[in-house]
Amino acid sequence: MKRLVYCLAIIISVLGMAPVWASNYSSPGGSGDITNVGDCTTASCFEADNAGTENSIYFEGPTDNASEIRLTGADATADRTITLPDVTGTVVTTGDTGTVTSAMIASDIANADIAAGAAIDYSKLATLTSGNVIVGSAGNVATSVGLSGDVTIIASGATTVASNAVALSADTTGNYVLDVADGTGIDGTAAAEGATYTPTLDLTEINSTTIGSGTFTTLTFDAGVTDPVITTSSGDLAISPQLTVGIGGADGILRIYSEEGVTDFTTAFQPGVQGANITYTLPPNDGTASQFLQSDGAGVLIWATPAGSGDITDVGPGYATGAAFTDTVVSTGTTMLVWEGTTSDAFEVTIISPSADPLADVNITFPAATGTLIGSGDTGTVNATILASSSVVFGAEVANLSGDVTTSGSSAATIAADSVALTTDTTGNYVASVSTSGSIPLTGGSAGSEGAALSLDWDYTSTLGGNPSLAASEITSASTGLIAEGLTADTIETLLTFTDPTSSDKTITFPDATGTVAVAITSPLALSAAGNVSITADGINGTELVDSLTIDGASLRLGVTTNYTQFSTAGLITYVGTAVPTRTIVLTPGGSQATTTPAALTVVDGTNVDYQVADYDAATDEYREWTFMLPDSYNAGTITPTIRWHGAATSGDVIWAFQAACVTDADAVDVALSTAGTVTDTAKGTANQLNDAAVAAHTPAGTCAAGDLIHVAVYRDANAAGDTMTGDARLVHVKLEYVANAESD
Repeated sequence: MKRLVYCLAIIISVLGMAPVWASNYSSPGGSGDITNVGDCTTASCFEADNAGTENSIYFEGPTDNASEIRLTGADATADRTITLPDVTGTVVTTGDTGTVTSAMIASDIANADIAAGAAIDYSKLATLTSGNVIVGSAGNVATSVGLSGDVTIIASGATTVASNAVALSADTTGNYVLDVADGTGIDGTAAAEGATYTPTLDLTEINSTTIGSGTFTTLTFDAGVTDPVITTSSGDLAISPQLTVGIGGADGILRIYSEEGVTDFTTAFQPGVQGANITYTLPPNDGTASQFLQSDGAGVLIWATPAGSGDITDVGPGYATGAAFTDTVVSTGTTMLVWEGTTSDAFEVTIISPSADPLADVNITFPAATGTLIGSGDTGTVNATILASSSVVFGAEVANLSGDVTTSGSSAATIAADSVALTTDTTGNYVASVSTSGSIPLTGGSAGSEGAALSLDWDYTSTLGGNPSLAASEITSASTGLIAEGLTADTIETLLTFTDPTSSDKTITFPDATGTVAVAITSPLALSAAGNVSITADGINGTELVDSLTIDGASLRLGVTTNYTQFSTAGLITYVGTAVPTRTIVLTPGGSQATTTPAALTVVDGTNVDYQVADYDAATDEYREWTFMLPDSYNAGTITPTIRWHGAATSGDVIWAFQAACVTDADAVDVALSTAGTVTDTAKGTANQLNDAAVAAHTPAGTCAAGDLIHVAVYRDANAAGDTMTGDARLVHVKLEYVANAESD
């Protein structure tokens, strides 16, 4: 029995679990068999040759539930011994994944011990020289060698083929061009190995032999070639199906060469300005004598014979034969020429010969302008453009203007100087002088002579005592300012005067509001000469606040544009800029929750007072966390923590770290904290004296707003090199300062 208990104790120690017994085990001091051990219910258990009486032991975990660990044995074909090692650890089974570490593997593992599909990292291989590769040696052993000869390799894997290492003729397969044979019309050879091959065209070598049989689709000569020549052995050049002369951007000219001995000529055919393509079809024969080519209107040319030949039969009724319209030739009639209009009818235009012979030569000149001839029977045909300069048409007469109005060679008329009297020769109004007796304060008003400038000036001579004549609501200038009449035109007016500025120009701006300007102010307010309003020394009491100070609008603001305190009519206070107040939240150790590695909470039993602290270890990073709601006055800005602590040590530094994260509506509560803000604080020279460690203003993770949930964590960075104080650092409390933008939470 003792041996069984001993074995079970070892197994329990290895598995770290508690066995499930049917009843509590009693000490040997009692009597009676064990009721059952696992599957064994009576007599000896788990001993040799007890076949079929037991095969399993069950272990319950930390939770009493339906899931247990069963320790059983397979049906052995021979005696088997399982030895537990002399080390503390966890049993590894064939069902484990990734449990065996490098420290558990023996150093004498052979190739047969490694699975065929195992992936061995390169770092597990023997050191390999940079740029070397692994090659099987003559003895079939993997050996590190460096590539040499025609191909080398560097550590990045890039290979290099040595210069002139590959012979195109012997070391390569496939076709390559060694040279281009001369005499084919294409010349040129690469100057050296690796040089650029530039082919050239040798026209002297292009013939039926070099290009073979066939036809040219397009034959183009360089634009710089003057009069290129195509010579054929037979003298004939056949071009099919068509010959195109000219290219886009230049007219084509077909020239036919004429051999004339010393001097040769050409006949050229050149197109005119065309709006469409034209095709001329020649007649199928050479025609007869005196015929000419005539188009049928569709581009088909035919041979045609002229209708007649000889003298003109007649020119107009006056010349039936012979010469016409020449000197010494007399007309045979009075009607010289006849023109039919656009309609062939009985009405024509005729030119008649003079009724009498001219006594001298008469020349009729047609102007160099397009127009219609004017006859004596025309009515209203002559316009101003036709008339000579300086002429005006009066009814049916043409005359030149004179007197008060004249004209020049242009159409402009000129009125003589002093010919119009403003009083009798004009209508409408004109200004002869300006009256200064009205309400507008002007002086001057009369011109010195005709054409002279009118001199006006503002009248500054009026005085309040002079009672200037003003209508209701009118204003006038005065010797000392401005005089304004009220709603009633009487002898009582208002004089507005301005103090003489002493240093610079002054600007008085009226507000964009309707109201009455105050000219006096009463206590407790005072108005200085510079226009500043202040409160008198006696201050404002309750009565004066009601009687003398009125808040006009929704709020009262004290301060400047960007920094002020604002009081609303509802009594709410708002702060802006530097006027905002700072509020404080105090976190105590007792209000915190523990983490995976928590700082222990301890009550210090002092001589005078007892208080709770959180002890942060000097060797391990330990934490305390707080979760709470941000006040409604929080302005969504940074939070400045101050950590108050003390320790028994009198030297060394402690590194405190602060983290925070905000959670708003619809966010996950379990969020990552911010990057820690730290502060290094030195222990006091006297044990257990209070230290204040101020961390810089901190921005929590997430988007923080008033009313949000916030997580805060404080830990000691004990494993940092700068944390040198021995012993615990005792956290008394954490003060959080934030900027508030309202008075109420």
